[in-house]
Amino acid sequence: MNKRAVLGTMALLLTKSVWSDTSPQSDDGVDCSHPMGEQEEVMCVAIEYKKADAQLNRIYKELKERSSAAERKALTLDERDWIKQRDSLCRQSVESDEGDDDSGPDIGTGHLRESGQTHSCLLEETQNRIQTLEDKLKALQSHPASNQ
Repeated sequence: MNKRAVLGTMALLLTKSVWSDTSPQSDDGVDCSHPMGEQEEVMCVAIEYKKADAQLNRIYKELKERSSAAERKALTLDERDWIKQRDSLCRQSVESDEGDDDSGPDIGTGHLRESGQTHSCLLEETQNRIQTLEDKLKALQSHPASNQ
């Protein structure tokens, strides 16, 4: 089976796992602590991204709740800018990968293959953003009087 066909199948399974409520073990019985092959690795990246995105949302909400009105406004604008930058970066990472695979023409799997690459990029960028927001939250917690 060629690489594009495998990636297409992975992306179909990835879509199923990302949009359903999943634990580290997927509905298909994939053990993400020991993924077997590329297909399971992609599914597990999607699961990890979903968990990271939920963590990011919790931290963002807590940060907004602890911030002053001016800080909340700045945080909202900063978050919108970050989302635009993240999306642009992840789109570019997929586009720069096009043409690297010379296994033949794309027959309906291009968007599916990109899904795995996109989720890897989104996961990395989300983990970086979590660290940034956690640092901001720690700074607010160390100076609580300024958050009125």
